[in-house]
Order: sequence, then C-alpha cells, then structure tokens
Amino acid sequence: MRFSNVYGRYDLSDRVLPVFIAQAMIDKDLTVFGGDKILDFTYIDDCVAGIRSAITNFHKAQATTFNIASGTGTSLVELAEAIVSELGAKSNIHVRSSRTGEIRRYVADIAKAEKVLGYRPKVDFETGMMRTIKWYTSDESHLKTIREKA
Repeated sequence: MRFSNVYGRYDLSDRVLPVFIAQAMIDKDLTVFGGDKILDFTYIDDCVAGIRSAITNFHKAQATTFNIASGTGTSLVELAEAIVSELGAKSNIHVRSSRTGEIRRYVADIAKAEKVLGYRPKVDFETGMMRTIKWYTSDESHLKTIREKA
C-alpha cells in the first residue's frame, strides 16, 4: 500500500499540516516552498478504511500495490490559506521557490484501489481540515506539543 500525505488527529510530527497549524495558532507567518506545488492529502479515516479494505479483500489484494489516497490535489498555498482562515489567524503567507529535490505535483491514481478493494475516500479536504484543526485545539496537551514545533 502506498499512502499519500496522510493527515488528521494524532499527527504531532514536523510535517507541513501540524507545522502550519501550530504557526497559525500563534499568528506566525507561514512559508510555502513552491507556489505551484500540488499534493494529494488523505484524511486518516480514509487511510484506515483503505487498510481495512485490503485486509477484508486480502485474496484480491495480495501480491499487488494500491495507492491509498484522496485522488485529488490541493496546492500548498490553498492548504495554508485554509488553515489561516479556519483559525482566524493573522498570519501572512509567504511563497518561496521550491526546494531542490521536492516533488512539485503528485496526485495519486486510486483507480485500482477503487476497482479491486472498493476503496472510496469519503472525507474531502475542507472537512478533513476542520476535523484536524478541531482535534488540535480540543486538548491543551495537543496544543502544547504542536506549539513547540512553531
């Protein structure tokens, strides 16, 4: 299984979503490397559903690879704007050149997972972002952890 930019609750890493949320929560400016960069973001519940589908359909899934993703692209600028808007932050968004070696565009082809596993992502980007931000802001320990990343 190949996963694509999984996000949502329990992610307290240094990846782009938790970092942007942490920065926006304290009105710190956000820097996007690559104004034209588009990536496939997959909400954690859809990722888990894909894993469950592969287990349930193991007889069909064995010895092959599936992309478990949303199958849609979101620009990093859109991501930053959505976070700033949802949090009502005063953060500015700065767009810089892409960093060397980074992928500029990746949207997964999920057709095989749909056909063989019956996989269908259910959580669109906006809904997933709102749920993610709600999770981060619902508990002081989450806030403390991600603020350390800002």
